[in-house]
Amino acid sequence: MTVKPSQRLTLQGSRRNIAVLSFAMVVVMLGFGMVIPIFPFYIESLGVGGRELGLLVAISSFMEFVFAPLWGAVSDRAGRKPVLLVGWYPFQRHLYHLYGLRQRCHK
Repeated sequence: MTVKPSQRLTLQGSRRNIAVLSFAMVVVMLGFGMVIPIFPFYIESLGVGGRELGLLVAISSFMEFVFAPLWGAVSDRAGRKPVLLVGWYPFQRHLYHLYGLRQRCHK
């Protein structure tokens, strides 16, 4: 089987895409790995127990299970970049507000 030059370029592009997606997944999993061990300390400082922590993690996983296919379908129709922006914009606004609350609480 011979590979045409145009097919070779497509294979290189798909390998690059897989490498980028794999790197993104590693970063996401590292983020979870760094945050989840800290949860008990936050839960304790808020005055709630392990049951609430378990519910928080379970509900988060369930919501991801439910909404991942829906966002995937929207991404197939609208494109990846608009969907990423729709998710990124509220997230960065949320972080901005949390930073403001932190500054106000520590004064």
